[in-house]
Amino acid sequence: MYPNGGERPATFDKPVIFISSRVHCGETCASFFMQGMFDFLSQYNIQSNLLLQHFVFKFVPLLNPDGVARGYWRNDTQGLNLNRQYADPDPILHPTIYAVKAAILHEYAQGKLFAYVDLHGHATKRGHFVFGNTMKD
Repeated sequence: MYPNGGERPATFDKPVIFISSRVHCGETCASFFMQGMFDFLSQYNIQSNLLLQHFVFKFVPLLNPDGVARGYWRNDTQGLNLNRQYADPDPILHPTIYAVKAAILHEYAQGKLFAYVDLHGHATKRGHFVFGNTMKD
């Protein structure tokens, strides 16, 4: 039984695409990009329906809410770049990174993680670009 007395939320046997943004507060274009992705998936067309039939999308729109609220560019209220805390996040000092990492690792342990996309902006790059990691398999 869950605290609200309800039943367990629905689960899906589909691969998961996890999307996050705004770990760097000043990268507002990441919010626009995420909103565009969300709007696209909310449409009823062949492409969005096909994606939703085959994947579960999980969005975290704001990884650094305190920094955004205070108008910082890259850091949180402790002066930390949260994008550098993924290796060993502390649940007290880096709660959003800790929670996102736990959620991603949970999906991975279930064999459901298809992709993790962390949206950013760039101070000097124009147009669209992608940085990514390569994997052995």
